Amino acid sequence: MSHHRRDQYAALSEAIRREQPRCQEIPFIFFPEDIPQTTTRNQAIETARKICAQCPIRLECFEYALNTGQRFGIWGGTLPSER
Repeated sequence: MSHHRRDQYAALSEAIRREQPRCQEIPFIFFPEDIPQTTTRNQAIETARKICAQCPIRLECFEYALNTGQRFGIWGGTLPSER
């Protein structure tokens, strides 16, 4: 892991520890590509986006995904195709 990537991870980890975001309670919905059924996958995406919209660390999460090239999952309310 590069120094920059390690710093990004440390910053996000600290924000998660400090704020206890809801994504930690139900992490599977934030990785909808792992859900085979289309209806269930779409519901997971909608739910994850609603949770992200209320999240106090949404920006940190989004920046982490951008800066580390996350190719999977919903980060900061965005799908990979939106980042």
